[in-house]
Amino acid sequence: MMKLKTILSTAVIAFALSARAQVPSKPNIIFIYTDDQRFDALSVVQQEQGDKVRFPWFSTPNLDRLAHEGVRFRNAFVINSLCSPSRSTLLNSRYNHLNGIANNHTGLSDTTVTYATELRKAGYATAFFGKWHMGNETGKRPGFDYSASFVGQGKYFDCPIEINGIAQPSQGWVDDVSTTNAISYIRENKNKTFLVTLAFKSGHGPFQPPVRHTDTYANVNLTEPGNQAAVFPYKGQIETGRPNNNNNANAAQAKGGSWTANNEQRIRGYFGALKGVDENVGRILKTLDSLKLDENTVIIFSSDNGFFFGEHGLGDKRAAYEESIRIPLLVRYPARFPKGKKIDKIVLNLDAAPSLLTWRELLRPNRFRVKAGFHL
Repeated sequence: MMKLKTILSTAVIAFALSARAQVPSKPNIIFIYTDDQRFDALSVVQQEQGDKVRFPWFSTPNLDRLAHEGVRFRNAFVINSLCSPSRSTLLNSRYNHLNGIANNHTGLSDTTVTYATELRKAGYATAFFGKWHMGNETGKRPGFDYSASFVGQGKYFDCPIEINGIAQPSQGWVDDVSTTNAISYIRENKNKTFLVTLAFKSGHGPFQPPVRHTDTYANVNLTEPGNQAAVFPYKGQIETGRPNNNNNANAAQAKGGSWTANNEQRIRGYFGALKGVDENVGRILKTLDSLKLDENTVIIFSSDNGFFFGEHGLGDKRAAYEESIRIPLLVRYPARFPKGKKIDKIVLNLDAAPSLLTWRELLRPNRFRVKAGFHL
């Protein structure tokens, strides 16, 4: 495993060690991440933005619960704002020039060392649910004992799901299906120490929310971004010719009217899909509560990158501005982490894997030399 540096402050380590007698040394881990979720697509963030608030009508009570009952990192960023590169970094904590994933079309060939393989060695039952998206890779997800995943981007409704690599039909909204599969696994493995990764398709385009949220945001007032007229130095050079890219989004504004006016349906669908995500996070929390697993389970919630909705006149991601590279990051571990803590130090998606490995035993200092992580 790559060299890793310390992830918890001295105070938190002392707190963790003092509580060792009260809880098992190895917590369960649930790693949840969305697709294209902006850092401010949380109502807890909207509420603190004051005059700069743009989406005050968006409500995420279950994600807010994670923030209030755990730690919220207010300056979390990705090293590459694109699906496959970011997801590969989440798995193995490597920069993309090292792990070879610099686009959405290349499979991750080296999966010999990921957080899943190392947790599996440590005795964890490991499972992956939802969007893998390393190119169009098929089959059982490497490093995991069990997987219920789909190929590439999949689709929002009635998406075929590969159960340990064997395709089976499904019915309904794909993130509801993935959550149901994850909950079933948690219930079946409640007496084991488990790692569950739940990777949502939402809020990736074409922004199709569950039927129950088709019209949830149909009548809310949309606000223009204050910096939509800001220029960017590499206009016309970002993945030209690909669908749903920045240049295609810019073309909408050229038709007349504002960027937001030309993209109302996309914005409303995006937040409707993320509303469905919040509800599914609530289902996970309810399951943990009912099984009395909540106290000794670490939940990490994040995203693979952010998204533009007119800032700099842009749509999509693929440009290194705040709206694209800044992501939500929430961590709850009731047995040991403080409630409602806000951390403003910069952390990266590069830090996720080493953090998971250190949390597994909190701590065995000689087991790893830690080079990255979420500093509490």
